[in-house]
Amino acid sequence: TYDHQIWDNLRAFWDKVQEQARERNLFREHADNLRDNINVLFDDMKKMRSQVQNEFMSTSQRLFDDFSNALDDIEKRIQAGGSKLNSVFEDLKQMQRRYRDAKMSNEHRNQLWTRLDGAFKAAKERKFGPSANEGSLVERHERRLEGLREAIKRMEDSIRRDE
Repeated sequence: TYDHQIWDNLRAFWDKVQEQARERNLFREHADNLRDNINVLFDDMKKMRSQVQNEFMSTSQRLFDDFSNALDDIEKRIQAGGSKLNSVFEDLKQMQRRYRDAKMSNEHRNQLWTRLDGAFKAAKERKFGPSANEGSLVERHERRLEGLREAIKRMEDSIRRDE
Protein backbone atom coordinates (compact mmCIF):
# COMPACT_ATOMS: atom_id res chain seq x y z
CA THR A 1 0.00 0.00 0.00
CA TYR A 2 1.03 3.58 -0.49
CA ASP A 3 2.72 5.29 2.42
CA HIS A 4 3.91 8.89 2.28
CA GLN A 5 6.82 8.08 4.58
CA ILE A 6 8.11 5.46 2.13
CA TRP A 7 7.86 8.07 -0.63
CA ASP A 8 9.90 10.52 1.45
CA ASN A 9 12.49 7.84 2.24
CA LEU A 10 12.82 7.02 -1.45
CA ARG A 11 13.29 10.71 -2.28
CA ALA A 12 15.94 11.04 0.45
CA PHE A 13 17.75 7.97 -0.88
CA TRP A 14 17.66 9.41 -4.42
CA ASP A 15 19.12 12.68 -3.12
CA LYS A 16 21.98 10.74 -1.50
CA VAL A 17 22.65 8.85 -4.73
CA GLN A 18 22.76 12.12 -6.68
CA GLU A 19 25.13 13.66 -4.14
CA GLN A 20 27.46 10.66 -4.34
CA ALA A 21 27.32 10.76 -8.15
CA ARG A 22 28.19 14.48 -8.17
CA GLU A 23 31.15 13.84 -5.89
CA ARG A 24 32.19 11.03 -8.23
CA ASN A 25 32.09 8.43 -5.46
CA LEU A 26 30.02 6.12 -7.71
CA PHE A 27 30.85 4.68 -11.10
CA ARG A 28 28.69 6.03 -13.89
CA GLU A 29 27.20 2.58 -14.64
CA HIS A 30 26.40 2.05 -10.95
CA ALA A 31 24.68 5.46 -10.68
CA ASP A 32 22.70 4.76 -13.89
CA ASN A 33 21.64 1.35 -12.56
CA LEU A 34 20.51 2.89 -9.25
CA ARG A 35 18.63 5.63 -11.11
CA ASP A 36 16.79 3.10 -13.29
CA ASN A 37 15.81 0.98 -10.27
CA ILE A 38 14.70 4.03 -8.28
CA ASN A 39 12.63 5.27 -11.23
CA VAL A 40 10.82 1.92 -11.31
CA LEU A 41 10.12 2.24 -7.59
CA PHE A 42 8.83 5.80 -8.07
CA ASP A 43 6.54 4.60 -10.86
CA ASP A 44 5.15 1.88 -8.60
CA MET A 45 4.62 4.39 -5.81
CA LYS A 46 2.83 6.77 -8.21
CA LYS A 47 0.48 3.97 -9.26
CA MET A 48 -0.27 3.12 -5.63
CA ARG A 49 -0.79 6.80 -4.81
CA SER A 50 -3.26 7.22 -7.66
CA GLN A 51 -5.10 4.08 -6.53
CA VAL A 52 -5.34 5.44 -2.97
CA GLN A 53 -6.50 8.78 -4.37
CA ASN A 54 -9.20 7.06 -6.45
CA GLU A 55 -10.41 5.12 -3.41
CA PHE A 56 -10.49 8.35 -1.39
CA MET A 57 -12.49 10.12 -4.09
CA SER A 58 -15.03 7.28 -4.32
CA THR A 59 -15.43 7.28 -0.52
CA SER A 60 -15.74 11.06 -0.59
CA GLN A 61 -18.42 10.82 -3.28
CA ARG A 62 -20.40 8.27 -1.22
CA LEU A 63 -20.23 10.51 1.86
CA PHE A 64 -21.21 13.52 -0.25
CA ASP A 65 -24.23 11.63 -1.62
CA ASP A 66 -25.28 10.55 1.89
CA PHE A 67 -25.04 14.11 3.19
CA SER A 68 -26.86 15.45 0.12
CA ASN A 69 -29.76 13.04 0.60
CA ALA A 70 -30.03 13.98 4.27
CA LEU A 71 -29.92 17.67 3.37
CA ASP A 72 -32.65 17.16 0.76
CA ASP A 73 -34.86 15.68 3.47
CA ILE A 74 -34.08 18.53 5.87
CA GLU A 75 -34.72 21.17 3.20
CA LYS A 76 -38.14 19.60 2.54
CA ARG A 77 -38.91 19.72 6.26
CA ILE A 78 -37.87 23.39 6.37
CA GLN A 79 -40.17 24.21 3.47
CA ALA A 80 -43.02 22.40 5.21
CA GLY A 81 -42.43 24.53 8.31
CA GLY A 82 -44.58 23.87 11.33
CA SER A 83 -43.60 23.28 14.92
CA LYS A 84 -40.87 20.77 14.04
CA LEU A 85 -38.23 23.43 13.32
CA ASN A 86 -36.46 22.77 16.63
CA SER A 87 -35.84 19.18 15.55
CA VAL A 88 -34.59 20.50 12.21
CA PHE A 89 -32.04 22.67 14.01
CA GLU A 90 -30.93 19.68 16.08
CA ASP A 91 -30.59 17.53 12.97
CA LEU A 92 -28.57 20.27 11.27
CA LYS A 93 -26.27 20.57 14.29
CA GLN A 94 -25.75 16.81 14.35
CA MET A 95 -25.06 16.81 10.61
CA GLN A 96 -22.56 19.65 11.08
CA ARG A 97 -20.71 17.57 13.70
CA ARG A 98 -20.59 14.58 11.34
CA TYR A 99 -19.45 16.90 8.53
CA ARG A 100 -16.47 18.08 10.58
CA ASP A 101 -15.31 14.49 11.17
CA ALA A 102 -15.93 13.27 7.62
CA LYS A 103 -12.96 12.67 5.35
CA MET A 104 -13.89 14.23 2.02
CA SER A 105 -12.24 16.07 -0.82
CA ASN A 106 -12.10 19.84 -0.59
CA GLU A 107 -14.50 20.16 -3.52
CA HIS A 108 -17.15 18.01 -1.84
CA ARG A 109 -16.50 19.67 1.51
CA ASN A 110 -17.03 23.16 0.05
CA GLN A 111 -20.22 22.17 -1.79
CA LEU A 112 -21.66 20.58 1.33
CA TRP A 113 -20.74 23.52 3.52
CA THR A 114 -22.58 25.88 1.17
CA ARG A 115 -25.71 23.71 1.33
CA LEU A 116 -25.47 23.18 5.08
CA ASP A 117 -25.05 26.89 5.71
CA GLY A 118 -27.96 27.63 3.38
CA ALA A 119 -30.14 25.15 5.24
CA PHE A 120 -29.28 26.79 8.58
CA LYS A 121 -30.15 30.20 7.18
CA ALA A 122 -33.39 28.96 5.63
CA ALA A 123 -34.46 27.31 8.90
CA LYS A 124 -33.56 30.43 10.85
CA GLU A 125 -35.51 32.62 8.45
CA ARG A 126 -38.49 30.26 8.58
CA LYS A 127 -38.49 30.24 12.38
CA PHE A 128 -37.62 33.87 13.22
CA GLY A 129 -38.81 35.75 10.13
CA PRO A 130 -37.19 37.31 7.07
CA SER A 131 -34.95 39.69 9.03
CA ALA A 132 -33.22 36.86 10.96
CA ASN A 133 -30.23 36.64 8.60
CA GLU A 134 -29.75 40.37 8.13
CA GLY A 135 -26.83 42.27 9.53
CA SER A 136 -23.12 41.87 9.24
CA LEU A 137 -20.98 39.51 11.22
CA VAL A 138 -19.80 42.39 13.40
CA GLU A 139 -23.39 43.39 14.21
CA ARG A 140 -24.30 39.83 15.17
CA HIS A 141 -21.26 39.60 17.44
CA GLU A 142 -22.15 42.94 19.01
CA ARG A 143 -25.72 41.77 19.70
CA ARG A 144 -24.43 38.56 21.20
CA LEU A 145 -21.88 40.40 23.33
CA GLU A 146 -24.57 42.79 24.56
CA GLY A 147 -26.81 39.86 25.46
CA LEU A 148 -23.97 38.24 27.41
CA ARG A 149 -23.31 41.50 29.26
CA GLU A 150 -26.99 41.68 30.23
CA ALA A 151 -26.86 38.08 31.48
CA ILE A 152 -23.78 38.91 33.59
CA LYS A 153 -25.55 41.95 35.01
CA ARG A 154 -28.60 39.86 35.96
CA MET A 155 -26.35 37.29 37.65
CA GLU A 156 -24.52 39.99 39.59
CA ASP A 157 -27.88 41.44 40.70
CA SER A 158 -29.00 38.00 41.81
CA ILE A 159 -25.77 37.52 43.79
CA ARG A 160 -26.27 40.90 45.48
CA ARG A 161 -29.82 39.93 46.43
CA ASP A 162 -28.60 36.63 47.86
CA GLU A 163 -25.93 38.36 49.90
